[in-house]
This record gives sequence, C-alpha cells and structure tokens, in this order.
Amino acid sequence: MTKADNSRPGYDQAVDQLVEALDHGTIPEERAAEIRREVLGLKQGDTPEQRNRLLVALERFEGEHPKLTRVINDVAYYLSGSGV
Repeated sequence: MTKADNSRPGYDQAVDQLVEALDHGTIPEERAAEIRREVLGLKQGDTPEQRNRLLVALERFEGEHPKLTRVINDVAYYLSGSGV
C-alpha cells in the first residue's frame, strides 16, 4: 500500500463520495434516508450543529455497512474536527 492509498480526500470530495454511495444504491434506501437528509442539510448550511447531526447518523450507520467504512470514516474525520 502506498502513501497515496492512505491519504484522505478533501472534505468536499469525502462528502461527494458519500452522496455518490447514496445515489448509486450502495446503501438500502430505507436506511439511507436519514444520511441523505443530513448530507443535504450540510450542503445547504455547513454549521457545527449540522456537522454533528451527520456525524451521529454516520456512527449509527457504519456498523451495518462495513463496505462503506472508508467513505464514512473520511467524512467523519472532517466532521469531528480532525481534518478541519
């Protein structure tokens, strides 16, 4: 694995990757609704409260969809303040 493989995408790219996973049916729609709502809210108004709401939703969701762990972790990295 190269150093590039371990690098994180930028914040906007990470959120876009999550939206892409939602849009392409990678996530069952009934479980994706909450994530989709929070991502759209974040895109409309990027506030600490909105970031926290998405972070909480992602934490609940991650255990159910381990294939999305990388995308979820990349977004959570920024939402938690680690990458901001």
